[in-house]
Amino acid sequence: MKAMEKAFASLGDVPDRSILQMLALRVSADFMPKVSDGRISVEQIQDSAERILSLAGYAEAAKAYILYRKQREHVRALEDSSSRYASLTKSYLERPESTGSQEMDAVYSLGGLMLSNSGEVTRHYWLGSIFDEQSARAHNEGWLHIHDLEMLAPGSAGWDIRGLIQKGLHVRGQISSRPPRHLNALCAQLVNFITIMQNEWSGAQSISHFDTCLAPFVKKDGLRPEQVKSAMETLVYGLNTPSRWGTQPAFSNVVFDLCVPREWKDAEADPDSGIRYGDCEPEMQMIREAFFSVLADGDTEGRGFPFPIPVIRIDGACPEEREIFEAAARYGNPVFARNSPPMEGFFSWEGGRCSLGAVTLNLPRIAWSSRDEESFFRKLEETARLAARILETRRQVIRRFFDSGLYPCTKGYLESLDSGYCAIGVIGMNEACQNACFIHQDLRSGRGQAFAVKVLQFLRDITDSLDRFVLMATPAEGVSQRLAELDLQTCQGIRTAGTAEAPYYTNSTQLAVDATDDLFEAVRIQERLQQFFSGGCFFSIPYTSKLGSRELALLEKRLQEKSFLPVFAFSPTWSVCPRHGFSSGRQESCPVCRTEAEVWIRVSGYYRPLSQVNKAKKQEYQDRKVYMI
Repeated sequence: MKAMEKAFASLGDVPDRSILQMLALRVSADFMPKVSDGRISVEQIQDSAERILSLAGYAEAAKAYILYRKQREHVRALEDSSSRYASLTKSYLERPESTGSQEMDAVYSLGGLMLSNSGEVTRHYWLGSIFDEQSARAHNEGWLHIHDLEMLAPGSAGWDIRGLIQKGLHVRGQISSRPPRHLNALCAQLVNFITIMQNEWSGAQSISHFDTCLAPFVKKDGLRPEQVKSAMETLVYGLNTPSRWGTQPAFSNVVFDLCVPREWKDAEADPDSGIRYGDCEPEMQMIREAFFSVLADGDTEGRGFPFPIPVIRIDGACPEEREIFEAAARYGNPVFARNSPPMEGFFSWEGGRCSLGAVTLNLPRIAWSSRDEESFFRKLEETARLAARILETRRQVIRRFFDSGLYPCTKGYLESLDSGYCAIGVIGMNEACQNACFIHQDLRSGRGQAFAVKVLQFLRDITDSLDRFVLMATPAEGVSQRLAELDLQTCQGIRTAGTAEAPYYTNSTQLAVDATDDLFEAVRIQERLQQFFSGGCFFSIPYTSKLGSRELALLEKRLQEKSFLPVFAFSPTWSVCPRHGFSSGRQESCPVCRTEAEVWIRVSGYYRPLSQVNKAKKQEYQDRKVYMI
């Protein structure tokens, strides 16, 4: 009644109190049938008030009531937002152990707090103002996961640094750097370039043809090995400095060619000296030896460098540098990747190519909710088409932001985002097989693998039919936990990996982490499945035995020659004592002084301290079988 009285008062004509009471009684009579279990929403009461005012002949008062209602909704929204963000800040400050463990490696810090708060605002903007209600509901309910909602930015990108070499570091309206003339200057500019770009992109920044592009600087100046190593130290230490939003290091990759690309051999690398790229293969080897020597050394406390992730192209050539396998045996740094067929994504993009967004489909949920295989594929297509619509919306929004100048640094090196792809990925193929009533076996079984092949071919046909869409093995650092937790809350009897307290879904189409300790059985299965992806594939090889650089070199050669895995890496666990440095394996305390040690593990492609990963990834690590090699 008070709200209706205020509506009349705004018109300057408040009726007698008996009339207001009569109207209030009619409103009560109108909404009473809608009461359920003694409850009714404020919105339903307000709907009745609007209707009764109109029916009683108070049309102007009804309009005033609608306006008053909108104002109150706005006030309530502001109050809810204020309360939500105050709660978010308080939660972050009071629970440091729960922060920085979703998609990237933000740490508990003021920068992490700022990222947490701004990310929440941006997430609500995407879901409330950009995407339609069906899309937002599908994400919130867990049918799919929209990646990188915390930023109004495109995903990951690859850069051909010949542009940086030719024009220097240049952003319109900002202090600019001349084109680098020496290796040290180029490495310093690369650190700045990657850091700047990382603040305009949500995902990894990849530098292609790293050794090919840097080698002419070594040749031109006749640099000695120690001088080359000094330049690599500048690069590696600079890229591991927390300089990105959220007090994080830049998520970066550098791609090594091993051999000069055929189309580059006769191309002029330095107009002044006439040096061609094809003249510089010995210097390329010097770059690799120096770079991996820095990685194998670790930092001053014996800690390995998470970034940049070195990606070694192994088509047609085997890496021979001892330093590569010393870094692999000690810290697991290098990633070995084929380029035939072209495999791009979260660990490597060619220069000028990029991802504008990614959506991951919740396969276990779709399988659990399907009564038969026909029903499964119908729901899968509906969810995939919805993901495509979400990504097309994101593509248009990101392009509009690019054209309006929201990414000034990117615009200085990319003319447009027309080369950008949208990625659809999957999670939990193993659990989907277990939850499908028509399979009820895991991915290690023949039936499970046949079903997975059918699913991937179905999705690949969809992405191939769309404009600039790809099927990718999307990463799942936080998604695996989020979707599994949602499903346990809403899907009675659904099977997840992990425990009730720490559930998770297996990444992409990987086998369950405890499925087998036979490396080559796992390789054979993944070869069959990963061929359907356009990129993003990653096969991690955790192992128990202490393999040296020589043994890893032989194993890498065997995998290169005998398998068709697109991307793989060796993944030792290692530990660090602040006083006594590096120890191989998981050491809860230092073997020398018994001080608590820092344990590092590979999480979805890159290394992080075990203490900083989310509870699902901790549980996954506990469940993991290592390969007997």
